[in-house]
Amino acid sequence: SISLDKISKNSVKICKMLSIGTKANAIREVLNGESKAVVAKKFNVPRMTLNSWLENKGKILDSIDADTFSVNQKRMWTSTHSDIENCLLAWLRQARAQSILVSGPILTEKANQFAAQLGVENFECTNGWLEHFKARHGISSRLVCGEANSAPQLLINEWKSMTLVAILAQYELREPCCFNGIQINRLPVQYMANKKVWMVSTIFEEYVRALDHDMVQQKRKVVFIVDNCPAHPHLTGLKAVCLQLLPPNTTSHTQPLDSGVIRNFKVHYHHDLAMHTLIAADSGNTFKPDVLMSITIMKKAWDLVEKETIAKCFCHCGFTCEQPAGEDNVLEEESE
Repeated sequence: SISLDKISKNSVKICKMLSIGTKANAIREVLNGESKAVVAKKFNVPRMTLNSWLENKGKILDSIDADTFSVNQKRMWTSTHSDIENCLLAWLRQARAQSILVSGPILTEKANQFAAQLGVENFECTNGWLEHFKARHGISSRLVCGEANSAPQLLINEWKSMTLVAILAQYELREPCCFNGIQINRLPVQYMANKKVWMVSTIFEEYVRALDHDMVQQKRKVVFIVDNCPAHPHLTGLKAVCLQLLPPNTTSHTQPLDSGVIRNFKVHYHHDLAMHTLIAADSGNTFKPDVLMSITIMKKAWDLVEKETIAKCFCHCGFTCEQPAGEDNVLEEESE
């Protein structure tokens, strides 16, 4: 028997997988007249490996010239649904040429659309299929448009911290111009704002007292259970609303909204946002949602959250209720 201790470390060679682009460069050097020995040494590969590349030079070079694979990809793996993948890749390149930012949910929706158009049955663009698609073509989710790369950061910071602050300090918008002339009280949601862009005690108190007034008018008694935080102060004088605070740092276990309601709402919101983006992209336009459009989509997304979903999330957090009939309506969150 041979002891492993006697095997020299130098005799163990680790096989390094090189990218398709590197293989193509090595092949081109040999085709241009360089000797195999020199090329093999330059790319630090055995002669046998280089010969294997040369035997497949047609396939490797054609894939690079046709842009079938990313030059950084190490294996020439193809998709089982190459027709869908080719359509999706062509559409993505066209969208990025128009500086359209494409997210994961948008790609998923577009892939499913192409499958339907091509008559491909039993296809569903899963997160795994999408990740393999991105890996095959070297696609990242980050897209920097226009002059963002070349903008001087020092100048940007100076303008934001000094000039812009000085301008905004002189004004206070009561009817935001982003609503295109629509009065706040005619929006599909109750709109409030503050400089901290977050919930504050004054807004919370205004909301709860308005709710209390409505419940008095309806002759109802309700309990209002909220997170324990400084923005939710104890309020006195409430007639129909009983305000209860959850124990600190327990919302992930005791707050029904955190048990699936918010996730369900986000799924509907991102799906509608993706559909608007696809429709605009197919028309050669860029979908740029403003605050009013975002509010409209949010209202639609909330209306799609079913009461059975909300009831099940309350049951999950220990609120006593009968289990609603039907299947679980809490949707899984989509990939970005």
